Amino acid sequence: MNTAQLKLSGNMQKDAKAFNQAIIDAAKVSIPRGYRKNYKPYWTPALERLHKDLGLLKDKLIQEPSDANTIAYNRAHLGPHALSTLLDLFNNSWRMGCVPEVWKEAHIIPIHKKGKSKTDPISYRPISLISCVGKLLEKIINKRLMYHLETNGIISPTQSGFRKNKTTEDQLTYFVQNIENAFQEQKSMLSVYQGYIRPVMEYASPAWSTAATSNLTSLSKTQNQNLRIVLGTIKSTPIKELHKQAQMDTLENRREQRTLTLYEKSKRNPTHPLHNILREKTKNRLKSRKSPKHVMKETFEENQDLLRQTDRYESLKLAESPWENNKVSISYTIRGIERKDEEDTNNLKVKTLEHIDNTYPHDTWTHIYTDGSSDNMKAGGAGIHIWHSDGSKEDISKATGSICSNFKAEVIAIKTALEHIQANQDNSGEEQKYIIF
Repeated sequence: MNTAQLKLSGNMQKDAKAFNQAIIDAAKVSIPRGYRKNYKPYWTPALERLHKDLGLLKDKLIQEPSDANTIAYNRAHLGPHALSTLLDLFNNSWRMGCVPEVWKEAHIIPIHKKGKSKTDPISYRPISLISCVGKLLEKIINKRLMYHLETNGIISPTQSGFRKNKTTEDQLTYFVQNIENAFQEQKSMLSVYQGYIRPVMEYASPAWSTAATSNLTSLSKTQNQNLRIVLGTIKSTPIKELHKQAQMDTLENRREQRTLTLYEKSKRNPTHPLHNILREKTKNRLKSRKSPKHVMKETFEENQDLLRQTDRYESLKLAESPWENNKVSISYTIRGIERKDEEDTNNLKVKTLEHIDNTYPHDTWTHIYTDGSSDNMKAGGAGIHIWHSDGSKEDISKATGSICSNFKAEVIAIKTALEHIQANQDNSGEEQKYIIF
């Protein structure tokens, strides 16, 4: 079949199949198999004229089609008649949103892998050969699609795959530069270590706290090495100074904290799986082995002075039932103040007092002011000042322990205020409003 004589019937599948067959027949007639190296005897005057026409076509500017849904052709290595037929096929496929089945068919050619057994099917790499006409349509559409994506900035600037003038080297260089910048910004590297690396090294640490000392030491060395890299310190920098500069605790201390937390949590919760086990008498352990129970009790004995006597056997309590409406809200803002550091001290005071008077008037709200502090982690105390809605006032003070942080003292102060509110509720049925500062 000659492509110059091919006419479209209107059936997409049939026309595409006929065109493909015409291309194959033309190739067989023009250059028979086995004579491709010496094809001059088969170079007819008609083929020579067609070759000259294609030479002119390459340099000729083809006018853009008037219909936005049509596809122009250029530099295709076919004659005018074949190109015209192919153009009609492409435009019909584009308008109908249909790809002919013959363009989807693939001939699978098994390519033998060098050095592999020829009798084993796994030794062959399958190569799929699809219609060159279908591939040409894909390239035309891809070119238009990429132009639309690039000119409208739809593709992310960090995407380098399958884009012109961009390679994987760009991404590698960008990645390395970010790493170098992170070395200059130690906080970023510390965040990565604390968020992704350290959690892996200490996951479920109370369970494997009985591991050999050599293994635990290896983990500590890993953290020390990471901190030296992040902080850019020399190898001889003392470990204590490393953790001080990074504002980070050692893995050993963190394991002790987790172990002590698990011990207290399981001891105070009757439904905890370890609750009854911890209450049982500890059996004499073998010299070469420890159990988690032994480690937890040893850790507790070494750090029992950190717990207040009143807290040692306090049971864990469930939260309030979720269906009860306690009408409790927390506010972090003051009307008229956006940034504290941008306001004058006097303005802050005036706006704060005005906000309190307007939002929580004294005649309907009980104002409770709390504060807590300690003297260098020792001799902590909490203070509560209560200004009732009827104008009366009272003060409450409470010791927070011989070993106490400022944060813990603040928490105890708020907790004491809440306990006071609960203990002094009346049964009049009237709504009582409290605000804690």
